[in-house]
Amino acid sequence: MCELVTSAELSQALASDGVKTTLVTGPPDTCGFASADGTPLGAMVLLTSGGGVVYASIHQGSSITDFSGIGDKAFYSPEMQTLSVLKGDAMLTISVVSASTDEQRRDMEKAIATAAASRM
Repeated sequence: MCELVTSAELSQALASDGVKTTLVTGPPDTCGFASADGTPLGAMVLLTSGGGVVYASIHQGSSITDFSGIGDKAFYSPEMQTLSVLKGDAMLTISVVSASTDEQRRDMEKAIATAAASRM
């Protein structure tokens, strides 16, 4: 599932050269990404089924930001500091830990989600 986003796309989204990915098989499968020196930058978690139920249960709160054009549905939650994408019954959740502001985190996660959604 790390192939949902290329290393070049991750490097661009995270403003970090030489991003490396590591797959941790689940379920759910998790793809961690780190800088060339091993500093953690974030991760993606993919639920291949049951995503609709999970998405509906976490799509709450007045501060979430919905996005159109990413998968079937997508939203960013500043409380969870994640961006979740629903496509069919699959759900991808992206978390960036290297951002210095919430706005930067949202934008980085959105760039990763946009690249990954077309390959889900």
